[in-house]
Amino acid sequence: MRLSECDVEGVDIIIAAPYIRSEPEDRWRAPFEAGRIPEGLYRLYVAAEFCSLERAPKFLDDSGGYLWTYFEQLVNGLREALERKLRRGISPTSRLFLESLCTVSLTQGDSLRSSSMLI
Repeated sequence: MRLSECDVEGVDIIIAAPYIRSEPEDRWRAPFEAGRIPEGLYRLYVAAEFCSLERAPKFLDDSGGYLWTYFEQLVNGLREALERKLRRGISPTSRLFLESLCTVSLTQGDSLRSSSMLI
């Protein structure tokens, strides 16, 4: 939906999340620090520069931004699902398996070079 198609009469200001994030969002930081999401998934999020829209890696950069947006939704959905699962309790073996789901290779600049998610 485009803004021109919306009824914005009486709306003076619209606030949106920044396109470029310089630090992890609380919805990522808190679960990671509490041990509710695997380190590999958090590292993927950090390596992806906090899923900032303007920082899509070349292999996910298309003219409309669809691939990068889809990637962000997948990563956030995985975080939410794993956080719910880990919050309920999980065996050490299952936790080790979840930790191995994400493999991230980082360059010196901490940017995303390659990743694989085995789901």
